[in-house]
Amino acid sequence: METVAEQLSFSAIAAEDLDTFYRQKEKILTATIEKISNCTQFDDIVSDGERMRLARECTSIFTENFHATAKYNLPQALLEYLDWLRNFLRHRNFPATFIPTMICALRHATHAFMENANSDAIASVLMQLQRHERTIAEEVTA
Repeated sequence: METVAEQLSFSAIAAEDLDTFYRQKEKILTATIEKISNCTQFDDIVSDGERMRLARECTSIFTENFHATAKYNLPQALLEYLDWLRNFLRHRNFPATFIPTMICALRHATHAFMENANSDAIASVLMQLQRHERTIAEEVTA
């Protein structure tokens, strides 16, 4: 995890772009949840009201944590949160692919709703996190 934290950098994200991300978070979150809801691999989550509520809350909290850790340049804190989230969701029978899929959906929604701001730097960090989480998911399912 330290290797990823050393590579993960929020320095390319301009403060005004991060502010736009935060202002647009409800639209971004709604689009992210919609994308998750349309993934057939998560049909069992979508059909279970409690698990879908958890999916929404976890996505919302991740979005808040992403913003805060980027704002204060705390990549290690974000990775620690992802470790906690992975364990939390695993104990609630979420598939290992949930987090990388959520991050991918968040990345796409960020591009869609950042309006006139530069979403590339934020998307780049999200892509790095998605790859990290996908690698972990592949190890879990192997």
